[in-house]
Amino acid sequence: MNTLSTEVQSTSALPPLSGVESAVLEQGNVLLMAGQVEAAIATYSQAITLNSRHIRAYNNRGVAYESIRRFDEAVGDFSTAIRLEPGYARARVNLGVAYGKRGRIDKAMVQYNAAIRCNGELAEAFLNRGIAYERQGTHSLAIASYNRAIHLRPDDADAYYIRGLAYRRNGEMHLAAADYDKAIQLNPNAADAYYRRSQHYYVKDDYDKALEDAQKVLQLSPNYVKEHYRRGTLYRQSGAEIYTLQSYHLALDSNPALAEVYTERGSAYLRQGDIRKAIQDFYAAIQLDADAGLAYGQCGVAWCEFGHWKKVKADWTVAVLLRVDIRALFHNRYDSVPHFEQKTGLQMPEHVAAMLDTKKALDVIKASGISDKELNCLFQAQLAGTAGCTGHSRLNVAFRQLQRELRLKLALKAYDNRELSTGLSARLAGISRSEFIYVMGDYGLSPMRLTAEELAEDVANAHKTSNYQ
Repeated sequence: MNTLSTEVQSTSALPPLSGVESAVLEQGNVLLMAGQVEAAIATYSQAITLNSRHIRAYNNRGVAYESIRRFDEAVGDFSTAIRLEPGYARARVNLGVAYGKRGRIDKAMVQYNAAIRCNGELAEAFLNRGIAYERQGTHSLAIASYNRAIHLRPDDADAYYIRGLAYRRNGEMHLAAADYDKAIQLNPNAADAYYRRSQHYYVKDDYDKALEDAQKVLQLSPNYVKEHYRRGTLYRQSGAEIYTLQSYHLALDSNPALAEVYTERGSAYLRQGDIRKAIQDFYAAIQLDADAGLAYGQCGVAWCEFGHWKKVKADWTVAVLLRVDIRALFHNRYDSVPHFEQKTGLQMPEHVAAMLDTKKALDVIKASGISDKELNCLFQAQLAGTAGCTGHSRLNVAFRQLQRELRLKLALKAYDNRELSTGLSARLAGISRSEFIYVMGDYGLSPMRLTAEELAEDVANAHKTSNYQ
């Protein structure tokens, strides 16, 4: 966090402005504060046209350029302001920030020190110098600089928060927590401070307070949702499974449309042995995103516990088409198929067990009516579309279209062969049941083709695992 400074009020050290020049400068400031950056730049340029030595206009236009990452123009304007008035401390601070954002910490430090020599009462200069010290790895000097900034401006919540981060990096956790407390006291809407304090409480095993602060973060800033999802994943990796679930709950409370979080929370439930909750979450993920391959793969593993082999095969088929390693997912829970059978007392059918081998899984899919050529086209489209990308949300359009076509083909074939109900066939196709029934008509298939035995099986399954179809 670096702080820039616009010159809003007149400064006695700078040349006086005419009424028109002051009015145009103020107009630019109002536009900049309103987020109308381009309009602000145009207005500051007008002020400079009126007075080519309008130092404040150069500084403030530099701030505007900086805000839209036009660093060369920003450096040029700050440098011009300093050339016109070498003692203009604010412009030196801003030039230091611009250098810092370009990775030139040495040049940034020169400007911060010069600003402090020009004006030893400018808190922004000490604050930014502290940040530069931290980037150089000298935390004690950073803290000393922050101390001076806080002395000059004791009601600055950001300064306490930044110093708290420095204390944390320096291993002084109690002082860091005190600064987070002070930042929150000065600014009850300081989401960053709540977030860091939540981390502090968690490390101290005070889970109730940690959760309370985390809830506050999401209340103040829903954009932290992704961060909570990331935190949940990190906690899982470190073995803190209880807090993993809390993080996922928080993320979904704030944004219930995150398929990947449902998948991760379902995986956490699966690890805990809460199979029904796991399936509910995987199903929610699939409803939100029909390309959620990991959710299909994990749901197949969960269905193994109930011996619903048709569902296992259908879900694993989708996972294989989406290039998910279902063997790894299965072995995260069971050492082997014999281990699964010993643990559950169920016998896994040979064609389902075959899907745990990648080559055999492809053979199973091909036996269901997909050709080598179609599979090769699908996987080539995926490689072409996801090069350099991460996450299912960025799958190439061509790949999406191909895999949906193949899934629909498999679903229609499975239904026609009386292997799957309309609900499971629709799930395999990645569409709703009503959509699938509509499509069936185009292929001359009737939705009323289940035998009495199949209907009884569907009813029994629905009774055993309500809402998971």
